[in-house]
Amino acid sequence: VPKVTDIYGNEIKLTNPNSSHNWTVIGVDDDMVTLINPWDSEREVVIYKDDFMDTATELSFHDY
Repeated sequence: VPKVTDIYGNEIKLTNPNSSHNWTVIGVDDDMVTLINPWDSEREVVIYKDDFMDTATELSFHDY
């Protein structure tokens, strides 16, 4: 299971092989990606863009 750390060094599990858990990207800049947990929108994490690109297994885009 791919794991990355947020910008504070906390381990973040982005995927789970036993579920279809998703994160929502709410912001991107030159070096960082900001994500929220859609099941708990109070949980926001910021990770390095390189880690996101290395560990993201699927990306869907929805324009509402």
